[in-house]
Amino acid sequence: TIMALPLVVAIVAIVAVVPYHASKSGADNAKHALLLEARFGPSDPCPNADPTGQNDSSLALTACLHTALLAPGFTTLDLLGGIYRIDSPIVVDDGQSKGFYNPNPKSAFRLVGGTLNASENFPKNRYLLELTDTKAIVIDGMRFESNHRGGGIRANSARQTVVTSCFFRGYATHGLWATCTGNDGKSQSQSCYSGGQHAGDELIVEHCWFGEYDSGIPTGVNATGTAIETEWSDNIFLNSIIKCSAAGIVMGPGGSESLISGIHFWVACDGFNNGTVTADGDTRDAVRLTGGSRIYNCQFDRGNQVHVTSPLNLEVKGSTFHGGLAGVVLEGGDSERDPFEIRHLYLTGNFFHYHPPSTLPSGIFTRGYFSTQFINESDVYGNMFANATTSKATKATMKVTKANTDTFIADMRSQLLFPSVPFSTIEYTLESEDMVQHGLVNASNGVIIVKTINPIKFGILRVQVDQSTSASPGAWCAGCHK
Repeated sequence: TIMALPLVVAIVAIVAVVPYHASKSGADNAKHALLLEARFGPSDPCPNADPTGQNDSSLALTACLHTALLAPGFTTLDLLGGIYRIDSPIVVDDGQSKGFYNPNPKSAFRLVGGTLNASENFPKNRYLLELTDTKAIVIDGMRFESNHRGGGIRANSARQTVVTSCFFRGYATHGLWATCTGNDGKSQSQSCYSGGQHAGDELIVEHCWFGEYDSGIPTGVNATGTAIETEWSDNIFLNSIIKCSAAGIVMGPGGSESLISGIHFWVACDGFNNGTVTADGDTRDAVRLTGGSRIYNCQFDRGNQVHVTSPLNLEVKGSTFHGGLAGVVLEGGDSERDPFEIRHLYLTGNFFHYHPPSTLPSGIFTRGYFSTQFINESDVYGNMFANATTSKATKATMKVTKANTDTFIADMRSQLLFPSVPFSTIEYTLESEDMVQHGLVNASNGVIIVKTINPIKFGILRVQVDQSTSASPGAWCAGCHK
């Protein structure tokens, strides 16, 4: 049992902020300790914790955070720039947890302005800060240095958590993991909603920097860390940088219906040597999810992909994909007998292009099996494909010019994301000086054929097609497999 210590409000008497620079020399460490002692004076924000990083502060910070947890109102614990050595996880529980789901947590506090630095003794399967059954927690201006041992923050069954202006470095598991765990300690992502209630909900991450490695994954090293993984929905991820990791943002089966906006993804940073891109590296999942979410105004560097299984209610808009097979990957069913039926898919206003020296394009890619009958209430159109990158859409237009013929063929398969899906709308015009009857004789498998009753000297066929339909009966379904 950890005794709660009284929370002391820190009073800073010195105005100038002394920056901290990590150093290996004992003289520099001693000098830094003196500077911190001068800054904190007798009003240490957390008694018994060592802001110089010389001694383990795990238990002391745990006690201080529990004091803040139980204090009335919204308490702020300002670490005032201290660097704290962490030998074991700082575990914060609101004290009411009786098992998997606690409907009435009392927690509400703000942790500000310090560095948590994993020591060589820190367990490799744990996290520097572990929150359980908490509500209304704000983490602001913190630095989480995992040193390739475990991860940064684990929020278990937490609600209304805000992480802002933080740095996450050297995580071997996760920078931030938002999960739900049962009494057996195992992840239960399908159970993040217990009895119709949210066991975990509404995570906000903004203005943060994530990197398993700083600039390039070392040659011969396999990245293992995921920047952010969430197993619940209704999250917001804004204006951040995610780089050099095994994966970027991963949303489990319960983690869809979130917003991602203004994020620069450089997760796949293999092939980066001494500041120079030398070759095509691996493709990595910058965003991986099942179902759908909204992704706006993001930048996906070379090889970074949005990988969506069973795309439903997915919108990707106003984003840029820089070659090396960067793009959107849509994954359907596992067999022809169980194809996935596309519903509510919107990919519009995005820019796909090559990015030298990469020789691989960016684009929209498909895997698995999709319905050949319907694309419901969707729009994949209005994207820009530059430098010969192949265009794919659910709408297409084509102009066919021929002379001395009675047959005009518009083969639109190369433009269509799913060529075998029937057209829901077909519009065509045939321009000719000859007054002749004409008609549509074929519209299947991405091909339009128009014939005239007699050959004409010269004609121009203009065709516009759309594959998206209004939702068929029973369109709103859990799995959407037909």
